[in-house]
Amino acid sequence: MKINKKIYNLLGTGGQSLISRTKYSLGLKPRVNPDFYHQKKPGSIYPFLFRSCIIISADLELAWGWNHAKGQADPISHAKNQAQQTRENFPEIMHMFHKYEIPVTWATIGHLFLDKCRKKNGLIHPEILRLPYFTNEFWQYKSDDWFDSDPTSDHKSAPEWYAPDLIRQITDSPVKHEIACHTFSHINMSEKVCPSEVAESELEACKKAAESQNIKLRSFVFPGNIVGNIQELKNAGIKSYRLNTGYELDYPRRDKLGIWQIPGGICLEKPPLNWSNEYWLNILKKYVKTALNTGTICHFWFHPSMNPENIKNILEPLLEYIYIIRSSDQAWITTMSSLTEWLDQRTEEQTDTKKQTLLLC
Repeated sequence: MKINKKIYNLLGTGGQSLISRTKYSLGLKPRVNPDFYHQKKPGSIYPFLFRSCIIISADLELAWGWNHAKGQADPISHAKNQAQQTRENFPEIMHMFHKYEIPVTWATIGHLFLDKCRKKNGLIHPEILRLPYFTNEFWQYKSDDWFDSDPTSDHKSAPEWYAPDLIRQITDSPVKHEIACHTFSHINMSEKVCPSEVAESELEACKKAAESQNIKLRSFVFPGNIVGNIQELKNAGIKSYRLNTGYELDYPRRDKLGIWQIPGGICLEKPPLNWSNEYWLNILKKYVKTALNTGTICHFWFHPSMNPENIKNILEPLLEYIYIIRSSDQAWITTMSSLTEWLDQRTEEQTDTKKQTLLLC
């Protein structure tokens, strides 16, 4: 049941809800990549005989993800509200991940590593090249400078734009979280919009900002999940990136440049449909169960600015469910970089085994 996106948008909440419910009722969702489903055995690619792998990633943006948001009468005010909501939610979210001992891949905007920033010769971040003007489904950048909203201040005066305090909470956590790259200023990485030189300057700024806090960036999440400039990721030393493969449940694979594509097609934030919390939670649990049965990766992602009601009624019970699954040694709960390290190690071991077999022959 494939519905044209334009038609789907015209159906309204009621129609969209009915179509989505029907897909789940008919078993059309969650979608599992059929190519890999028929080639792999459940648990064949994970350590310690785990049947599946569960990854949770959080897009940590504060105001940066929204300051050029399309469809907002006042994007800057909206961006600051999103940042404030993130900061209000953050202690509870961190407590939950600590309570259930679940590591998270925190896809972090590079500017958040900074304690402060100032203009240089009257320019804001002159070391970073600018995107040309563009408009797409998510963003509208049609005038002035990309960094005009940057307060060129510090994290105490403008906590919506800087977050070294939140990053320290992540790195100091007893749970081994990962901090990944989400570009320096939440740019559109598509080659149609972003020249390679712009992507390079953004990634270099991220790298320097992270290194100032002794953090090495190994994984990447594209803003808006819009993929592009893969070569620049390779040049920056990125080992993996989150990718919407078209299937909610899928296997990792290397791209043509040798970077691992980590499937990640499930946003755990409750969709804007007339569904109860219980119904949506059961759907998320169904993703986990199907991943266990197929040996695929179940990758949930969310924004820490999510509705506080979702944190209480969706996120926490889901984490509790995942904790129980992990306690029964059924699923490997890990981060993008840890999965990548395991896959690299496994690939090397398989290569060595093949070489030894050839020598024996």
